[in-house]
Amino acid sequence: MARINKTPYAILAFLAKRSMSGYDIKAHAEKISRLYWSESNAQIYPALKQLEEQGCVSSQIDPKSGKRQRRIYSITDIGKKQLMDWMLASSQMPLPREEFLLKFSNGYLLDNVTLIAQLNDYKKLLLTEQQFYEQTLRHVNDEHVNSASKRFIFFNLDYTRRILEAKLMWVDATVAELEQSGAHTV
Repeated sequence: MARINKTPYAILAFLAKRSMSGYDIKAHAEKISRLYWSESNAQIYPALKQLEEQGCVSSQIDPKSGKRQRRIYSITDIGKKQLMDWMLASSQMPLPREEFLLKFSNGYLLDNVTLIAQLNDYKKLLLTEQQFYEQTLRHVNDEHVNSASKRFIFFNLDYTRRILEAKLMWVDATVAELEQSGAHTV
């Protein structure tokens, strides 16, 4: 099955919550969804233009934006239908892209001391993500008190927490195995 671009659906899902500018969509994605979905400005703005051309979103200039001419996008009935069609369709398996694992699969080229150092660096990245997870959890608790999506955001955050914990356990187990196996040199 051919892979389809999911950016328009992510945007429609964000706009189903409330009308937003492209900047707001990016900020929302970074604040809440970053742990499981990311979008760049280079993806968002062309997708918004395409969605507007398809009649899935409408836009208007925010009169309070002054010279900046900030454009606010809203989902249309066509967009809601397209979003629901996507929501009801089967999901595809994600394409895995873990740079660290790609490098680590060639670990035989490095000595154990270097591999352990790289694993510890990777662990630091995971711990940073864990801190972001905690910040996101606090944000959702504080800012989404009566949000219909709060429960489902928590489901996604729980998934993220479990993945991070599993990765951290893997790092610790791999470090222990490398330390136990003795010095591997190239």
